[in-house]
Amino acid sequence: MLREEMVQHRGQIDHLQRQLMDAEIAQNVIRLPHFERARVVSAYFAVQSEVDPAGILARALQLGKVVVAPRVHPKYHTMTMHCVQLHEEYEMGLWNIPQPRMDARLIAPHEIDVLIVPGVAFGKDGTRLGYGGGFYDRYLVKVRPDAVLIGLAYDLQVVDELPVESFDRSMTLVVTPTRIYE
Repeated sequence: MLREEMVQHRGQIDHLQRQLMDAEIAQNVIRLPHFERARVVSAYFAVQSEVDPAGILARALQLGKVVVAPRVHPKYHTMTMHCVQLHEEYEMGLWNIPQPRMDARLIAPHEIDVLIVPGVAFGKDGTRLGYGGGFYDRYLVKVRPDAVLIGLAYDLQVVDELPVESFDRSMTLVVTPTRIYE
């Protein structure tokens, strides 16, 4: 119920307004010391009304960071991270989500310093409500404990609290256009 409501509310945000908020979120992330220090940054490719981390990815590439994105393996219900450079290096994956090509270099979970994570909703305490497939949940348990997990959200996606399962890993930070929740 909450998942559907949040996706619907997020989808009602005007496209131009969403672009402006995406730029504000990107600036908030780029200024973080965690981002500045990171050597390997992981992010997703936005679909529909998700917060678009494209500005963050572009800045990471400009700074010479290794940028990786998820590739979903539906048969095994898993996800791996692969290097990306240019938009032409993507192909359409499960649910028409852009992903790195099969031949893109694989990066192990322990190599990632900052993971930028999508979500339907986030709690002020860093909890995350995903889309229900569990791909990120299964991947995040493989990441080193000191990796910085950053959830990107519009302000309306941040709620006081979310239900938490034993396998859920909280975000280190949740970044919106107006706030950073630690």
